[in-house]
Amino acid sequence: MAEWMIGVRVSISRYVSDEPQPGIVECDFSDAHGRHWRFVEKTAIVSTEYLDAHTSYPQPGVIACEIVSRSRDAVGREIVRIDTERPWGVESLDKQRGLWCLVAGSLEFVLADGGTCETDWDDPLEFAQFARFVAARPERVHPSMESARAFVCSQLGATPDAGA
Repeated sequence: MAEWMIGVRVSISRYVSDEPQPGIVECDFSDAHGRHWRFVEKTAIVSTEYLDAHTSYPQPGVIACEIVSRSRDAVGREIVRIDTERPWGVESLDKQRGLWCLVAGSLEFVLADGGTCETDWDDPLEFAQFARFVAARPERVHPSMESARAFVCSQLGATPDAGA
């Protein structure tokens, strides 16, 4: 009997390098809790398409993963916790470095270390839906970057003054 592989959909955002072959791309996704995860991986691991520096990005992709646990959130949605390091050793660059928050009315990925990052949304409808998702969680709505960062640090177990 054939065995199915589980995967998580990602957005392949850019081509990084030709070496090692068949090439390296950067991809990402945001999880059900608003955490943003980035990966740099071989093209063949995340896509069956031929990808190179001349390809138009973003492109859809998939990272194989294993299910760690399943639960339900407060409104009954199924939340599936996954591990991308199994089965193929795909490791996130972010390791829960930050969370999505609404800061002074603007959707921001707030890094626990106080750093900054840039996020491009390709689909305005997806952006609007995600902004509403974050805004519906009062604990993620903050008047300033400082209060948002303190919240993120409390959620990720980071020290608020680390890296600032």
